[in-house]
Amino acid sequence: GDFEAKFNRTGEAVIDWRFDTTTNHSYIYQIDEGGESVAIINSGTGKVEGHFNGVGSPKGIALSAPGATGLSPTIFVSNFGQGTVTAIPIGKIQPGQPICTAVQELQDDISQRLFMETGRNPMGIACEYTGVAMGAVVNQADNDVQFFDTRTLQPVDNLGIGTLTQKYPVGENPIDVVFTPPIPGAGIFALIVSQGGEDNPKGSVALWNNNTGGIFSATSGAVLGSV
Repeated sequence: GDFEAKFNRTGEAVIDWRFDTTTNHSYIYQIDEGGESVAIINSGTGKVEGHFNGVGSPKGIALSAPGATGLSPTIFVSNFGQGTVTAIPIGKIQPGQPICTAVQELQDDISQRLFMETGRNPMGIACEYTGVAMGAVVNQADNDVQFFDTRTLQPVDNLGIGTLTQKYPVGENPIDVVFTPPIPGAGIFALIVSQGGEDNPKGSVALWNNNTGGIFSATSGAVLGSV
């Protein structure tokens, strides 16, 4: 049935791709901007079963694809005020099983998390969803998109797709990024949405592709254009 979970001020959310086969439930990871945390919601009951604290002005959230970060899936949170991305492994949380102990361990042991410096005011964040270990975050105040290795939060180095320049200029005030379905032989594509500013008040959508110098070249990736 329907349910409602109350928060101070909500942001984006992702649902865990692992489901309990008996209850057919999973967990939803919901940005709670007002509480500066990520709420963990039981998708079957709507109950908030815990929070990941220690994030600052969270805006965007993404979940790694199966296999992209090893056996343990990871959530990535963009911290607007801090200028960082936080990676939180969630492999200890298993749908259908109590999570109190797992959440407590992840909250208390910050060493299990990874952190990455971004540009100014990171907003939307996304992970490539076919299993390639790469993600992207847009930096609103810098008008660029920044790519990273989801396993290390370092710049992408090879992965069979070349070594990417970490940041690429896009339109004014970018707010979100998404990876497109893969196109065989054409590389990896991402779309970056910008809400616009003084120079382009109508906003724009930029198309990024990694196959500019050959998909296995030493350096590859460029914004092909925008509309």
